[in-house]
Amino acid sequence: MQDVSAAIRAGSGEAINEHFLQPSFHLPTVLYFSAYRDIPPISNDHPGLGQAALSDVRSISQPQHWNYAPLHAFEAHNTLWENSLDNLVVWMKWLDNGSFETAQKLINEQIFDGTPKMLKSVRKVPPEALIDAGDGETHRMDRLSSGEKSLAYLFLRIGAHATANTIILINEMDTHLHILWAHRLYNALEDLALEHPGFTIIMTTHLSELLRRFAAGMDIAREGLYLGGELIEMNEFTGQAGV
Repeated sequence: MQDVSAAIRAGSGEAINEHFLQPSFHLPTVLYFSAYRDIPPISNDHPGLGQAALSDVRSISQPQHWNYAPLHAFEAHNTLWENSLDNLVVWMKWLDNGSFETAQKLINEQIFDGTPKMLKSVRKVPPEALIDAGDGETHRMDRLSSGEKSLAYLFLRIGAHATANTIILINEMDTHLHILWAHRLYNALEDLALEHPGFTIIMTTHLSELLRRFAAGMDIAREGLYLGGELIEMNEFTGQAGV
């Protein structure tokens, strides 16, 4: 009955009262992530707009993808406030149900551990996520490095939009990532799969180091984790053997 009720509410445009990475909604969903996982500046950040004007433009509004859907396709982010990650973070903070604090803990542990940086809080005027650089300065999420942006993009979207039964599709998981960052992401995704038995994670990569690690891990039994993969050789696309 909980799932039926939530599906009716989602269909009518009413947001489902969910908590970050604690999905109680059981209908299946697919989260697709393209290889482009940048966090661009918000287009409303015009030099002529003061902070008060920016606050008017960036009203607290329900983020895109917030309601349940059987498929959420996360292509390249556009620069509109209502579609931005900042809006998602501000919305979770506004909900005041522990979602922001859980997201904050995940981001700080998986991305900024061992660095002076941290997701600090949410700025009220103008509303946006606030990164503490550790040197007395703060900045927006769009000023993170490309690797930090990619991981923040993935973790925030997965945590906010996954149900208890979710298939996560990540195209070219290593895009814009240093080899150490790629391994950090791999570890985090393994942890997610272990902590959430209803998650299935399918990803592609061209990184030989990750492929070797994955192949070696397939022979090691791990309780609650099932590995499988397919190595696609270049000659499979030459036309000689077909696709």
